Amino acid sequence: MTNDFTDLILLVGTNPLPNLVVAKYFIKENYDLNRIWFVYSKETENYKKELINSIEKISNEDRKNPNQVISCEDIEINERSSKEIQITVKSLSEKLKGLSVHLNYTCGTKAMVVHTYRILEKQSTELKYNISFSYLNAENFKIEYDHEKESTDDLRESIKINFDELVKLHDYKKFDSDKLENEATKDDVIKVFETFINDESIHTAFYTENNGYLRKMFENSKSELSKRIKEINRENFKDFIPNDSFKKVLTAFGEYSPFDENWKLKDDSFNIDFFLNFVDGGWLEYYVYKKIQKHLLEDGELKLSSKIYKTEKGNHDMEIDLTYVRGYQLFGISCTTSPDKYMAKSKSFEVIQRVKQLGGDESKSILINTGDNKSLEKSLSMYTGSKSKPFLILGLKDLKENNLVKEIKDFIFPDRKDKNE
Repeated sequence: MTNDFTDLILLVGTNPLPNLVVAKYFIKENYDLNRIWFVYSKETENYKKELINSIEKISNEDRKNPNQVISCEDIEINERSSKEIQITVKSLSEKLKGLSVHLNYTCGTKAMVVHTYRILEKQSTELKYNISFSYLNAENFKIEYDHEKESTDDLRESIKINFDELVKLHDYKKFDSDKLENEATKDDVIKVFETFINDESIHTAFYTENNGYLRKMFENSKSELSKRIKEINRENFKDFIPNDSFKKVLTAFGEYSPFDENWKLKDDSFNIDFFLNFVDGGWLEYYVYKKIQKHLLEDGELKLSSKIYKTEKGNHDMEIDLTYVRGYQLFGISCTTSPDKYMAKSKSFEVIQRVKQLGGDESKSILINTGDNKSLEKSLSMYTGSKSKPFLILGLKDLKENNLVKEIKDFIFPDRKDKNE
């Protein structure tokens, strides 16, 4: 394989992840590499900056040549003008005279790729530089070389990019939050919900109008979950006695329960934020996290509830219930306690969009709900346009621990499926 070049050229697109993967790989495998050129546009300038920051932080242990200093050069390009792209690339090629050069053209616009490839190849003879080409295959996670039959191994096994690095690379910032608060109480509540999972009739009873948990009863005047008891309508609970399923959950919450020992609402100032967020759906997110945690940590990074944002005007906050990174491949898991098919479809599109925004074409998503919406998988696969299975839907019947772990492991590690069984 062609890994003896001195200069690597990367085209920076709106998804910079493949650029970082390729850069990390060649830094790790190429002893002669001493310069990386980033060809970027105004629209991708921030991604270029974050790429350079990430590369500068690569440790000596992850370098083929720990004593070698790799410089980063940037070339701004007008991606909207073919003529200006050609002029800029010709100027770049002049700087490559007599060198050994490699272009990885995974990212960038089609115009950038076509003109950069064509001009560098054409001028290599005249300017006497050696040129080779490659791209990162999103289907098999390998770098494919244009003029060689060989390719790399699956790079997920050797290139590690954690979620925080992925967030920063896309110019996002993280909210400082800890979803592992009140962990002992959550563990007690989860034990109760686990009995619901094992008995569908009990689960149904908890969410019925027959004195079960009804979200609308706990909403404030803006139809949002209340933070304190004073925000809810006490009249809803005038003669309210929780059914047996709800009582078990309330008892497990202990001091965080909004009801006293006689099932009467506590004082108006009582904070019910933690209780409502967890009982309204947080329990399913936490349950999945606890059940798969011990089975996945050795092979990647699992995070519970990641909320990120951009400071620019017009950008919205983004939250993914659970994230898992296998090497550099991002998996997003969205959880909803609603069995409704319309809600499942809406949540599915949402998580697909958000995960792809961070993880690119290599990313995959999982929806966990309490209905039976497996039929959605086919339509979602058509929506994503991926040849491989990009999406998994799990319902209430899939939530028992052994089945849940198997389904998720087989989805994340299809290449190890036989070993998982």
